[in-house]
Amino acid sequence: MKMSFPKTTLNRVAATLRPSVVAPALVDGAATQRASAARRVAVGVVMSVAAHAAYAGGGLNAGTQAVNTFTTWFYSLAGIGAGAYLVWQGVQCWSNKADWIHDFGGGIAKVAGVGSALVLAGWAFGLFG
Repeated sequence: MKMSFPKTTLNRVAATLRPSVVAPALVDGAATQRASAARRVAVGVVMSVAAHAAYAGGGLNAGTQAVNTFTTWFYSLAGIGAGAYLVWQGVQCWSNKADWIHDFGGGIAKVAGVGSALVLAGWAFGLFG
């Protein structure tokens, strides 16, 4: 019989909340029950705070907006870096320290390759959206 993910997860949580088997000589029964009750209360508080924080954070819409903002900034910084790299290659070629064909042309090919990889990655992720 196949169990669903939430059921198995809840069973594991319930199993961890059960009082563990402790040697009776080390701890008496009342202390074990108090520790178990304290553990259950602590886990309940943490779970309720985590759920409340998820709702207060805006949920899925806020996460999607954050990812879109990060993507825009990442593409902008990657474009600035690519432009700075090509300017540096151009300065090197202008001062006769590099070759226009091999170095600057190779730099353009590298920037085009990396840029196309970014665009293709965004397109591929868009297939699943």
